[in-house]
Amino acid sequence: MNSSINERVNLPPARKPEQKTEVNLISVHVRDLLNVRRLQGRLTPRQAAALLNCREHDIAVLVQHGLLSYLGNPPPYTQKYCSPVEVLELAGDAQKMGQICDVLSRHWHDKNQKNPFARCALEWGWWPVQAIASALKMREFALTRGNSPMLVNRACRAVVDLGHAFAQDTI
Repeated sequence: MNSSINERVNLPPARKPEQKTEVNLISVHVRDLLNVRRLQGRLTPRQAAALLNCREHDIAVLVQHGLLSYLGNPPPYTQKYCSPVEVLELAGDAQKMGQICDVLSRHWHDKNQKNPFARCALEWGWWPVQAIASALKMREFALTRGNSPMLVNRACRAVVDLGHAFAQDTI
């Protein structure tokens, strides 16, 4: 027998060097933006959102309500830019930040009230609403594109079962 091979096989596995676990509370692009010494002349909505601590799609809501404006008069479906001076002034004013919070919460509350799935989600939680939505999509697909009667029956049964479960509060 080859003793050197047996010695290598019986050795305990080599330990990997311990890696430091890093907790990133902010994304890399936000961290890079916050670490620059001087902001560029125009900010994308993503960068403006990072400085105002909101989401990228919230910038359009702020522009609609007049709290922020785009540079120039950009046509629809083009890249829009914000003034860094205006964004930093907004971020530094506590009263304006309060207005931003009020406008955003009112906007999303009104938008969610129009959506029946969002209203149900507030009552029952998200996963049952998502289950019903996927069952309805499966039913719609089966009725429009699927020629299989078994698929249509299965989709309809899933919708009915979820409806009964909601009626009996068993979910």
